[in-house]
Amino acid sequence: MQQGQPQEGEEDVDKALEDLEQARKDLEEQKNELEGLENDELLVKLETELKKIIASQEVINKTTVDMDGIKKTKGGFERSELIKLKQLAKQQDALTETLAIIQKRLDEEEVWAFAHVVASVIGDMKSSAELVGGGQTGDYTQLLQTDIIKRLQDLVDAFKDEREKKKKKGGGGGGGGGGKPPLVPDIVQLRMLRTMQRDILKRTEGFKQTFGKEGEDLDPLEKQILRRLTSEQGKLGDLMKKFTEKFEKSLEEQKNMERERQH
Repeated sequence: MQQGQPQEGEEDVDKALEDLEQARKDLEEQKNELEGLENDELLVKLETELKKIIASQEVINKTTVDMDGIKKTKGGFERSELIKLKQLAKQQDALTETLAIIQKRLDEEEVWAFAHVVASVIGDMKSSAELVGGGQTGDYTQLLQTDIIKRLQDLVDAFKDEREKKKKKGGGGGGGGGGKPPLVPDIVQLRMLRTMQRDILKRTEGFKQTFGKEGEDLDPLEKQILRRLTSEQGKLGDLMKKFTEKFEKSLEEQKNMERERQH
């Protein structure tokens, strides 16, 4: 009976790899469609593509858990299973290609907060691919993969909310001075930043409560988690600085325009 369980798990893995390959081909065919879309169309397309990526990531996450179960049952991986893990890692890495195009488009639209989330997810996906490809399917890999789903879902929810708000306003409203309205207003991005800050603080506090140790007392896994949290805090601080500079510049421009009117 115990011998049948790993075989059944490996059949699930084979099916998952087939599904992931088909999903990768679908994403590959559609990834260039983001170019040239206007705001409303772009919001819909971004939301749709992210949902597809989430669906593929969910398969990757489940397959990682299944493979970890096989590892625990057998006490390690056989050569054929390591080959499957390499294939799974390849599928994980492939998801970053579509995300890189999404990040580029968001940067072009100055949706920096959302682009930051996408960049962070890309980094986590690359780490996940490296770990899975190396046969590391344990807790840290699964933590990374869970975070990937959460961040992508946060983006989908934010795009959906923004799309629905624009729909209620009758097409998105006008931008300042009759220019092109922003894809995502700065105030919405700032809310996303605050959400990310709260999330990092919560995870940092959870880390302290769970491990209650510092510096050299941490084992390699704990150090990885701490380095990741510290890196995210630093990047978020840089992004907040970027927004502050943008607001200060905008305020100065408004003051200059007001002075010109008075003269």
